[in-house]
Amino acid sequence: MTKKPTIPSQEEITNWQNLARQGNAEAQFKLGVMYANGDGVEQNYNEAFKWFKYSADSGNAEAQFYVGFMYLKGHGVKQNYDEALKWFKKSAESGNAVAQLTIGVMYERGYGVEQNYDEAFKWFKKSAESGDARAQFRVGFMYAEGQGVKQDYDEAFKWYKKSADGGNAGAQFFVGAIYEKGRRVEQDYNKAIAYYRASFNRGFSEVFQKLASEESLYLAPLVKKTHKILQDLEISEKSEISTTVTHFTSFDVYEKVFGKKEIQPL
Repeated sequence: MTKKPTIPSQEEITNWQNLARQGNAEAQFKLGVMYANGDGVEQNYNEAFKWFKYSADSGNAEAQFYVGFMYLKGHGVKQNYDEALKWFKKSAESGNAVAQLTIGVMYERGYGVEQNYDEAFKWFKKSAESGDARAQFRVGFMYAEGQGVKQDYDEAFKWYKKSADGGNAGAQFFVGAIYEKGRRVEQDYNKAIAYYRASFNRGFSEVFQKLASEESLYLAPLVKKTHKILQDLEISEKSEISTTVTHFTSFDVYEKVFGKKEIQPL
């Protein structure tokens, strides 16, 4: 179950404000989050952007990421894709895996930039190597499709499995399907069922229903078949989740700051 954010006390707010005015980058970042969420103060994207920017200018990689995001969405500042990418790259170059993933998504989908699978793969790989399970899924997908990299099914499976073992529901589903079909691996129904079970328990049913209807005719029969497998196993009701498309985008992270209603996946 998702924990509700802790609302700061007035004493904490005052302390952060004083430290922020003295140039403390961490306090500036906290003020940005506070104004973005409306935690303890009236929600104000202009104030949020101001404090994120102060913190970002001091080198705070998290703040640089959120400055990029606010430029991307036009929250508290005029929308500017070039500025968004600039700040995402600043954050990414400091090792922020979510920023690296986000740049990959932008290049993969041509969101604010010219679509470029080579660049997308490069940034997804950086994020994946930093341990981000969503990026690992995308690396696996790009190896499978030969997008931005030479097609390599063995590498695809390796990265799908890394992502699945890191808890990514989409990857768990795909790995389950690979074991069920015995594609590039020895067929293993027990492993297939285990990965399917893990995927459904993490709430993947809504996600692949969406994919089956909108993105992949191949998945449509698999959806029905997998539902039947899981029903036969009498799998318990799936656990509560806070977001539905976490395996394709990094935007579930943004909900923690800006709130679910404001954020739309790329």
